[in-house]
Amino acid sequence: RTVMWVVKPIITKKRDIKGQLSILFVGLVKEGQGIEVLLSFLVKHPDYTLNIIGICRDELFRKYQALIGQYGIGNRVFFPNKFYSDTELESVAKNCHIGVAVYDIGPLNITYYTDPGKVKTYAELGLPIVMSDTSSIAPYVQKFICGEIIEPTEDALERALIRMKKNYTQYCDGLERFIQFFSYKSYYRRSFASLEYRK
Repeated sequence: RTVMWVVKPIITKKRDIKGQLSILFVGLVKEGQGIEVLLSFLVKHPDYTLNIIGICRDELFRKYQALIGQYGIGNRVFFPNKFYSDTELESVAKNCHIGVAVYDIGPLNITYYTDPGKVKTYAELGLPIVMSDTSSIAPYVQKFICGEIIEPTEDALERALIRMKKNYTQYCDGLERFIQFFSYKSYYRRSFASLEYRK
């Protein structure tokens, strides 16, 4: 069976949302990761902002910049299209509330077969998670109520974010349970118990 990645303790704990809710996307930026859905969502929801911290091809970056301009949301989208160190990422995340991983669903997407690192990164940054049901980590996000599992559509994203904004403390509490379950010592001890020597 698969042993998944563990997580470090939460770096920054979130408890209050004042004013705009800030969404964070981290990682390699490519098609099939819901960026278009996020940008379209922002058009109708002026009380949200989006931070995209990752690198993409020049052609795709121009496409997203054109959409941002067309939608008139440039003042609410931060997308520098460059690599950020862990320290720089933590600095951005301190002002964010929710991490997103809205992948295309199905076995044609490689994420279907992986334990996506960005989900664990969000957890370590203290950010409840919105993700599509496309990897083995999704049931744990549901189990610990540290996020929402959605279809990769604008309507589903809207419903999830509204629920999370209203019940934010509950999701943060769930995130602490998620972190505790996937902590280094306890998770690996359980996962590799069958390999321990017994007389």
